[in-house]
Amino acid sequence: MEKLSKEQEKVLKTALDQVGLEKPSQDFLSNVMNTIEIQQKVASPLVSRKGWLLISLVFILSLSLLVFYPEEGSSFFDMVFSYRVALTENLFQGLKISKTLAMGISLLGLFLLQLPLLIKMTSRERTL
Repeated sequence: MEKLSKEQEKVLKTALDQVGLEKPSQDFLSNVMNTIEIQQKVASPLVSRKGWLLISLVFILSLSLLVFYPEEGSSFFDMVFSYRVALTENLFQGLKISKTLAMGISLLGLFLLQLPLLIKMTSRERTL
């Protein structure tokens, strides 16, 4: 921006002196503070009550299954377990995966698991 000449500065100064300063109203500060108080965000927890209830229910259910799971003598559970093992052995027989590929697949799975949650969080922040 160009510098003003001495004459232009004098003209500008006299014009500003003639206009004068505007003074805010008496309630200006209280109006601003009320507006700020209205616009403040209310902090919400990261995990809702329903989420904590679901987490605790899954934890308790998993713990109770560990405690009350039938021992090896149970015929029904042995049959289901042997069927699962036979199915996975036949399905992946001869398949060899390197550690790097296994790590990549697991990280991709983790990313795909958290992606819907991140999209939901960002869309919620945009609406606020």
